[in-house]
This record gives sequence, C-alpha cells and structure tokens, in this order.
Amino acid sequence: LDRVMTAHPGMAAAEAARLRRHCIAAALAAQALARRCAPALEPEAFMAGVLHEVGMLVFWALRPDVMARQLAQGEVHPDLGISHAHCGQLVMQAWQLPVWLQLSVAHHHAGALPEGMAGEMCAITRLADALASRTGHGLGDDDEHADMDLALARCGLVEADLEALAAELPEAVEGFLGALN
Repeated sequence: LDRVMTAHPGMAAAEAARLRRHCIAAALAAQALARRCAPALEPEAFMAGVLHEVGMLVFWALRPDVMARQLAQGEVHPDLGISHAHCGQLVMQAWQLPVWLQLSVAHHHAGALPEGMAGEMCAITRLADALASRTGHGLGDDDEHADMDLALARCGLVEADLEALAAELPEAVEGFLGALN
C-alpha cells in the first residue's frame, strides 16, 4: 500500500498521503468494529479496510489527468464511467480474491447487505469508512455514507458505539503511522 501510493505517477503527493491515511484509518476502524461485533473476523476486517479504495488507485493509474481535474473541481467521487467502488470490486474479482472482499469493496458506501459473512464484512467496511471520515481521515465524502442504520443494525451496534470508537481512532492511526515510519 505504501509503495503503491507514494510511487504512483500522476498522483500528487498530498493526495497519495490522504488516501494512504484514509485506508489505514479505515483498516484500524474495521478491526476495532470487528472486535466488538464479530471478533473472528478481525483480520478480514483489517484487510477490507485497507483495500476498500483500490478502485481509486486504478482510476489514478488509468486517468491521472481526469482524476486531478475532477478533484480540483471539488468532485468527491470522480467518475470514469463507473464508480470507484464498482471498479474496486472488478479488481478484486480479477485478482480472484474472496467474494466477501469483493462485496465489501463494492458496498462500502451504500447498498443492500448480502447474507452471511459477506454482509457482516460489508457492514463493517461501510462503518469503518464512515469512522475514518468522521475522525478527519476522510476523502471529502464525510456526508455521503448512506445506509448507516442498516450497517449498525447488522453489526448489533448503536451510534454511541461509533462515537466511542471515533474517540480512540486518531491515536491508533498516529501510532500505526509512527510504526510504519
């Protein structure tokens, strides 16, 4: 993740750093959420958090000019004909990664939650993405997290649980980044 985001041609260093920080924050949030609602899924939740924005990296690789222009114009989710979430799902599918990971990437902003483990992972990833944004590690889409009540209910959590996790997340992110550097 670090190598991809820092050595990506066409992606401004500030944007790479922001995306890296967001993915790390989402991974740590997903792990903490799983610890509360599905402890056996902590490693998977961390992985889903790290990879949930892979579609954005593909967009930067394919069309850095369009990405830079759309972001400069204030577009939160640049449009290259498909959403970054759908693009990420296609990447996960091409890499033959598990279906639960494909769906977690595809549904990290909104949408129905599938049954079973895949649904739990989608809910956790959606909540983790929102937590990363709430704690200052967002990508400018702080108000674009739909179906949060559905995700909370799926995880057996309430808003107060998210607030508690949000209070802990900034310190965890700084500690993790410090360990990487």
